[in-house]
Amino acid sequence: METHTLLVPTVYRAAGDEKIVHAKELASIANDWKKITIPVLYFHGDVDDIVPYENIHFSKDNFQNIEIISIPKKGHEIAWKHKELIIPHLLKLIRQIQTIK
Repeated sequence: METHTLLVPTVYRAAGDEKIVHAKELASIANDWKKITIPVLYFHGDVDDIVPYENIHFSKDNFQNIEIISIPKKGHEIAWKHKELIIPHLLKLIRQIQTIK
């Protein structure tokens, strides 16, 4: 193990490795986003300090069937710290899907 990696906590090294893999995987499916027709719920806090809020524009342009839920004054941790903001939207989506069948 290189000396400089000892100074960086494992969780940060793992996150960095994950981002490299994400970039490669996203590039490999770049031409396929518009083929996705299933309903997509996109939750994004407007003060997310990890994923840029501007990613919403990419999603609007590339998903055919998307509902974007912008959550004011929330960051990246919405899914695990603010379930109460997400669950009603998920239940609504489930009900919509059930009526399609």
